[in-house]
Amino acid sequence: VFEKNYPYLQTPLHGACTWGASKDVVVYLLAAAGASKGTAGARQKDKFGNLPLHSACYAGAKVEIVDSLLCMFPRAVETRNVGGLYPIDVVKRLWKGERGRALREMLENKRMEMEEKRRRKKRADNERDQGEDERIERQVNGLPHGGTKPMTPDEEKVRGKTPLPRMIKKGKVEEMNEKNDGMVWV
Repeated sequence: VFEKNYPYLQTPLHGACTWGASKDVVVYLLAAAGASKGTAGARQKDKFGNLPLHSACYAGAKVEIVDSLLCMFPRAVETRNVGGLYPIDVVKRLWKGERGRALREMLENKRMEMEEKRRRKKRADNERDQGEDERIERQVNGLPHGGTKPMTPDEEKVRGKTPLPRMIKKGKVEEMNEKNDGMVWV
């Protein structure tokens, strides 16, 4: 059923969402598409880049149908069609009454939920990366216990020295090179 070519590359799920099928029909089509192709049914775009969620929004589908589509593919709220419209943009343009308000709220809540999930994941990734960086630094420095590396005598000498630009102006770089057994200071 899902391999057939329908007008404008729409799937039966697009058609069901467009023509006001019941929630049972939409859920059945989602399950059938999910069994054959993962979540391809909810992710399948038509010729105009519309997901089934876009089709449901164009038709002003019931909240239950939109909820079923969002459960199957939540990122659909962040997907634009060929015209550059998100599903919420379609609802804002076409549906002004109570149904439009309910759809807008649902789509906006799902979008905010997706953003919050992305922020939490990014924060967790940053914390994990920071911890990993610290662990690697300790390993490289040979300090598995996390202590600080003692400074060598040469590092202690350099630590209190004048910054490099002033040293170059004063000609001290050459003096330091001569004192440190031929080491080149940059």
